[in-house]
Parts: sequence; structure tokens; C-alpha cells
Amino acid sequence: MNAGANIEAIYPLPPGQEAMLHACVLRPWPGQFAVQVAMRLRGRVDVNALYTAWCALITRHEAFRSCFSWKSLDRPVRVVRRHVPFALDVSRCVFEAQVAGQKTLRTLVETDRESITDLAKAPLMLVRLVQTAHDDFRMGWTLHHLSVDGWSLPVALAE
Repeated sequence: MNAGANIEAIYPLPPGQEAMLHACVLRPWPGQFAVQVAMRLRGRVDVNALYTAWCALITRHEAFRSCFSWKSLDRPVRVVRRHVPFALDVSRCVFEAQVAGQKTLRTLVETDRESITDLAKAPLMLVRLVQTAHDDFRMGWTLHHLSVDGWSLPVALAE
């Protein structure tokens, strides 16, 4: 397959986004510019339906199919992919003690926060669903701030 066949669009970066990308490239540290959203889901969760919904969100919004290119370029660009791989990370962590459970959740959140490091590879996000009891789940969405801003995140969350 042609390497360019999976490219839907290429856009120049606005100044603020370009500055943030330069900060990430020149002075990287784990978790820099990570945005995290946590949700509690109670009751029965249909994992297949949840996966389908996330795939639809990614398909609908090009920001979640975007990555960045800057090497060998005069100016960095945002590259929108037609298709990106997506996996819903599902874990079952029914905790015996609430304190131990909170530490485990914090560790997962911090691990997720530090996991988005390759800005040239879309998607710049991950979603984790953790079952903490029979009918109690925590869903975490970690994404890079280059992908969303204060205006677009609420739109995606509403969907």
C-alpha cells in the first residue's frame, strides 16, 4: 500500500500548537501536556458497544486521527490519517482493600499519563476501562494536549 494512501490531510500548525510541539520535542519529559479524563460507570457495561462508540468518535473527529511531522521540514505540520489503530484497554481489578485499590488506580493513571511519547504516531490517546467491582467501572481517557484544546474536549465528551 502507498505510504500516502492513509493520509487524509496535512495542515500547518497555528503558532500556539507549533510552540507546544517544539517544547515537547526540545525538552521532553514523560506526561508533558497530557490531558486525562476519568469517568465512573456503574451497572452493566457492554465493552463491544463502548469500543464501537470510541471508534465512531475517532472516525468523526480528525483531531483523534492526527499526528505531527517536523523532521526534515521547514515548519512542522499536523498529519490527519484516514484510519488509525485503536485498542480499548480492558482490565479487571477487583480490589480487596479500598486503599490498595486507590494506589493501583493512581499507578495506572500515572502510567497512562506517561505513555503518549511518539507524537509522529496517531492516535495520540488511549482509553482504559478498569472493572473495580461486579457493576463498577472506571474509564480513563488520556490524550495529548496537541490533540485537543479547551473548546474541543467538551464537544468530544458530550458525544
